[in-house]
Amino acid sequence: MLNQRNIEIRNEELTRYRSLSYDDLNSIASSTTTFIEGQLTNGNYDSEDLFGDFGYVESLRWIQEVLSEKANETGIENPTNYFEDSWQLQSNGISGPN
Repeated sequence: MLNQRNIEIRNEELTRYRSLSYDDLNSIASSTTTFIEGQLTNGNYDSEDLFGDFGYVESLRWIQEVLSEKANETGIENPTNYFEDSWQLQSNGISGPN
């Protein structure tokens, strides 16, 4: 459960992501997905770093959320969904933003 400070941090991160271009966000999402997939494949990771409130998976959810917003704003059809496109994330039951 996120406390008030954590909500503020999340909103700051979303604001930072919103200031980036669609292409820059795509690049960050791709790199983050590759990192997460590597950690899951290796199996040697810190759970909090990967799955915590501010871990890599949560960051990818925020990035995916902003990518979807930007795609809607600019009329980009079928934007990349890194959660749906990653077998590694899917097979580990990791879902994207609601």
